[in-house]
Amino acid sequence: MSRAAHRPAVLVVVVGTGTDVGKTWVTARLAADLRAGGTAVAARKVAQSFAEDGTPTDAEVLAAASGESPSVVCPPELSYPLPLAPPMAAEELGMEPLPMDALVSRVSSSWQDGVPVGIVESAGGVRSPLAIDGDSISLIASLRPDLVVLVADSGLGTINAIRCSLDAIHGAVSPERV
Repeated sequence: MSRAAHRPAVLVVVVGTGTDVGKTWVTARLAADLRAGGTAVAARKVAQSFAEDGTPTDAEVLAAASGESPSVVCPPELSYPLPLAPPMAAEELGMEPLPMDALVSRVSSSWQDGVPVGIVESAGGVRSPLAIDGDSISLIASLRPDLVVLVADSGLGTINAIRCSLDAIHGAVSPERV
């Protein structure tokens, strides 16, 4: 797969061992720190699902950190107000869940020319469905990022979750990019 002409010079994908492990916090902090250092950065959330409880969505948090609009970070049609894996939330809400190639195409075509760093945050764990036919491993294999960041919590079972996630990730990229 060839890289788009307007792909960021450095593309980072942030994945997690599960849900609520801190992916959005890490992604937002990375974006904010890069911006504070004078580097333009763009953040993308492939798809998001959430509870409508008044807390900011991942797209809103990432938009604040990157200086973009939440609808650019994650298009409204990929934002599901139901806390399930994105394709499951879409189906439950009567929406058509998208295949991975459509999600990858949306992310790949959303970069503005000249953005030096692009950060893409996945949803759930590395094997949680992002699309009807793919997960974060499929996303990584399709986007071919320069770096993959794995985020984990600090609870019991974390070592196992990290090792299982790394095994899956290493099948999609070379180990030096993780």
